[in-house]
Amino acid sequence: MSYVIIDRGNPAFETLKKGFNLRWPAAGNPGAALICICQTIADVQLAANNALRNGYRMTIRSGGHCYEGFVSNAWPAQDGKPLVILDISMLTGMDYDASGKIPSPFDPTATYQFRVAAGNQNWDNYLALYKRSGKTLPAGSCYSVGAGGHICGGGYGLLSRKQGLTVDWLSGVDILVPGANGEMIAKHVNDKSSGNDRLLYIACRGGGGGNFGIIVNYYFNDLPLAPRQACWLALEFPWGEGGWQTVGKQQFGE
Repeated sequence: MSYVIIDRGNPAFETLKKGFNLRWPAAGNPGAALICICQTIADVQLAANNALRNGYRMTIRSGGHCYEGFVSNAWPAQDGKPLVILDISMLTGMDYDASGKIPSPFDPTATYQFRVAAGNQNWDNYLALYKRSGKTLPAGSCYSVGAGGHICGGGYGLLSRKQGLTVDWLSGVDILVPGANGEMIAKHVNDKSSGNDRLLYIACRGGGGGNFGIIVNYYFNDLPLAPRQACWLALEFPWGEGGWQTVGKQQFGE
């Protein structure tokens, strides 16, 4: 077993359990009992299989930006099952091949121009895409949002009014889904898939939140060009009467 298990006795547990939104803190018991730090796809599959065998409810963390706290906290419908967080933030990397020959490890016959690992953060993607291809993702402005939940959740950002959602450009995914025998199955699904696999691909392009499995890689046949220029505009209003209070009264008719 190569993935790292962090339990409540580990001094790093409380820090690693927290999400980005500290206004909704991670609960104690019955919150997360274990955190599995996965470094490879094989780690993710093994950790997920062990969680299923031992009756754990799994949540997946890429960048930790689930503002509602669903990753770290128990749900009422959990029926007392212990919670384990599968942290996939170390599954990083971005590949680019102008000839479109990047294969999926789950289906080498499926090839693409771009591969984005689910652990990548927006900042990683923007820098690598721009430097290597002059392209970009129409994704969010917060640099540390993880691709894992952001893309399958839609991927809205500052360029979306012009370029659409990131998920609109999505061509395929590598995904782990539970099989009939209770083990996680590795699948690659794309727009050429048929039957239930095609439905799974469609769901990954709009169902949101990674509810259909654990996505470990995203693939794109093309992406929009990065803008040549950007304008940063900041508006400031003084506090107190005549400042933001006046603006609020004018805006809301008070």
